[in-house]
Amino acid sequence: MSTAVAAKTEFKTILHVQYADKDLTTEDFVKRATDDWKLKNDNIDELKSLDFYVKSEENKVYYVANGNEEGSFDI
Repeated sequence: MSTAVAAKTEFKTILHVQYADKDLTTEDFVKRATDDWKLKNDNIDELKSLDFYVKSEENKVYYVANGNEEGSFDI
């Protein structure tokens, strides 16, 4: 008896935030947040999650790393 294994397809999502003639993607957010986080922490392997909050009126992106560490960067 043979069982077929279904191929798993990869699902990718990219968010574009367009503001003041700028175009930032999900990848931009992740790179800038991880760069900022690395300045404050020694071990990048400790970074497990990132949540982003865009505040366009403040020209800022705020992030929460690992559910409890806060940071931000300018748009």
